[in-house]
Amino acid sequence: MNAWYLRKLVVEILQAKKLSDLQKQTIQAVEKKTELLNAANANIPSM
Repeated sequence: MNAWYLRKLVVEILQAKKLSDLQKQTIQAVEKKTELLNAANANIPSM
């Protein structure tokens, strides 16, 4: 393997990691919103 290929590989891995971190943050935000919605719905008296 030459240095160019290794560098390219490292860059791709770092980009993939950044993406997965973003996805984790997005999932956490959605879970938080879902919790808030569920809490709000629980407080609404049903008709």
